[in-house]
Amino acid sequence: MKTEYRFAEALKTMMSNLPLEEVSVAALARRCKVNRQTFYYHFRDIYDLLALVFLNEEITGADETKSSEELV
Repeated sequence: MKTEYRFAEALKTMMSNLPLEEVSVAALARRCKVNRQTFYYHFRDIYDLLALVFLNEEITGADETKSSEELV
């Protein structure tokens, strides 16, 4: 799980500066100081990782109370 978390954090950081289309598995692996095979051990592709990031954000956000405007 720790490796998956590192990849998720790296993806969020990279996407703050680059569009998803410019983020590569090789660049993510370099940022996490692992090889590409480690990425593919945990994820099918970059979209699989993106889904994990999205779900984690949704779960984390679900813990917070939201106003009716935020829910719409």
